[in-house]
Amino acid sequence: SGGTAIVDRIGRESIVIKRAHLVVGLLVQPDVLREMAKNSEMAGRGFLDRFLFAQPVSTVGAREYETAPVPEDVRDYWHAGVRSLVSAKSWWNTKESRLGTEGDLASLKGWVSKHEGMMLRIAAMFTLFENPQAEEVEAGQMEAALSLWEYWLGQAQFVFGDPVVGSRAKVSAAIKESGQP
Repeated sequence: SGGTAIVDRIGRESIVIKRAHLVVGLLVQPDVLREMAKNSEMAGRGFLDRFLFAQPVSTVGAREYETAPVPEDVRDYWHAGVRSLVSAKSWWNTKESRLGTEGDLASLKGWVSKHEGMMLRIAAMFTLFENPQAEEVEAGQMEAALSLWEYWLGQAQFVFGDPVVGSRAKVSAAIKESGQP
């Protein structure tokens, strides 16, 4: 996360790492992740809470060797739609209300709380991809990062054993929020 990391070992000099960063990329079978999520020792230490998960839909059997590039008007339409639907404030408020004891994210508090900062880091990465000398994250990059939130959340719900994702999750959250059966 960019903070200072200090490793103290008995009988050895301390190791101090300023501005420590660690990126871990793992390709793991979904069943392995689900078993890890059931492990009480890993859950108690918040091990899996520190990761983003992605399980892409398999394209085997439908792949094309050469594909046409995405048309510019489609790309522009997509970007405009994402920017118009997402804002950091509404994302935080919505996510926060879902973390309460009756919320649909209550069981994922550890993962969600660690990934608030992750969304900021992803926005910073988007910013630096566009301009390696940038010193500020613009709203567009923050909105782009937040547009990925539901995807990351759905993947975490899968790993931690709550497969209610996407539209079903939104409907479930709205019903719970309304207080109606």
